[in-house]
Amino acid sequence: MGINTPIGDTLDDFYANLIAGKSAITRWKYMDNPSVYSKVGGDISDYDSAAKLGVLKSKLVASTHKRLRQLVKKAPFSTQISALVAADAWVDAGLSGQEEVLDPTRRATLVGGHNLNERYFAANYETFLEEPDYIDSMAALLMLDTDHAGTVSEVLGNQGAAYTLGGACASANVALRSAIDEIRYHDHDLALVVGPVLDFSQMGPHAMALMGAITFESFNDTPQAASRPYDTKREGFVPSHGAACLVLEELGHALARGARIYGEVLGCTSTSDGSHLPAPSTEGQARTVERLLRRCGIKPEEVDFVCAHATSTPLGDRSEINALKQVFGDHA
Repeated sequence: MGINTPIGDTLDDFYANLIAGKSAITRWKYMDNPSVYSKVGGDISDYDSAAKLGVLKSKLVASTHKRLRQLVKKAPFSTQISALVAADAWVDAGLSGQEEVLDPTRRATLVGGHNLNERYFAANYETFLEEPDYIDSMAALLMLDTDHAGTVSEVLGNQGAAYTLGGACASANVALRSAIDEIRYHDHDLALVVGPVLDFSQMGPHAMALMGAITFESFNDTPQAASRPYDTKREGFVPSHGAACLVLEELGHALARGARIYGEVLGCTSTSDGSHLPAPSTEGQARTVERLLRRCGIKPEEVDFVCAHATSTPLGDRSEINALKQVFGDHA
């Protein structure tokens, strides 16, 4: 696995700061437009990619590190971070040095997310309004979300399936589901699943504030108090930068090469409420969880932990907790 968040860009640092209760939320460093309502979020916009490249130099084979360095140098910020967390995951999975041994056509790259390079797009649009011929000459390619999948594939030499999926906040989970299918049904031994940074422009959070989705009224001066899921004073979710990558691998393949295994995926499922509005229903969420438990052959009382969405929105938190109570009953 690999990770990059405001509270750590290594698994150990991230976990230690989580356990210590450290907040990732501050005032945005670049949301300087006074018209932007929401001023708080998790910000890694000043992340030192060059320093990370230095750390990875001794961990990657020379040819892989060279491709990583060259691509990171040219890529938009969000794509840089995707490549770096993928490289971290590659190393953590014990795959560095195995590039020539493992069939590249059986290594997939799945990316979950959309509008990922939003700030890059906005900057080029501002340039276009003043001097159209001076936008980034690679903008037509680099603005595409699929460039994340292409970049990670090129860095690691993966020649299997490579594509990007969008499912709003569930995008990376949707990518994980597709990775499972690629391994089960489409001749892949392993898949990298990347959840990239959504590199917000100033317009993005403001648009969400106008919709009433994110916090902006009470906590601009106390950002670390802004995220309060299930609290009576919650007023919206708190946007944040953050990226992660995991390596999903066919069990027999992982065992054969002596891989360190963090866990086993028993199943994955997805449903929707049949609506374009962000108003999740209790019934829809409960139906999804119940379907997954049946597919995996697990009883509700056997579940120890649920990684809740917990958005800190008035409607979302209520419908989610009611769905969990409906499925798990007293065990909830």
